[in-house]
Amino acid sequence: MVKQILFKTKTIVVIFIYLIGLLIFGEVHPFSEFPMYNSFANWSYAFYITDDNDSLIPCRKLNTRGVNLGHSFYAICNERNIEYGDGLESIDDLNKVGFEMMRIVLNKPENKNIKNKKLKLWRNYYYYKNDSIIHKKLLIYESNME
Repeated sequence: MVKQILFKTKTIVVIFIYLIGLLIFGEVHPFSEFPMYNSFANWSYAFYITDDNDSLIPCRKLNTRGVNLGHSFYAICNERNIEYGDGLESIDDLNKVGFEMMRIVLNKPENKNIKNKKLKLWRNYYYYKNDSIIHKKLLIYESNME
């Protein structure tokens, strides 16, 4: 009984100290004074792969995940010092990055037996403008599997 009262008292004290800290420092999660947390980009990219008939290929069939495609895009752009985001990339840069992204996917040993003659890597670009979300779809790389 005494242990329960002490635990509750300690919990209340910790919460009280935390609330006083919030009032003093102004930090309220999830809002923050740091740009990483207090603002959101006006754009978003999503990547996917289709076959030669433009049918979607689930990422699991290519032994990857959709999030891996996005991460590889940003990592390759950073590695090559390519400015990215909000549709800034040139077609040439997108083709180079797309080539590297497809190389990463296709170089997996379990993907050596892909029977499609062509794979296409697409980028969906979404951005907010005039109270609307705009969508632009772009083929950024096409691989020949022959």
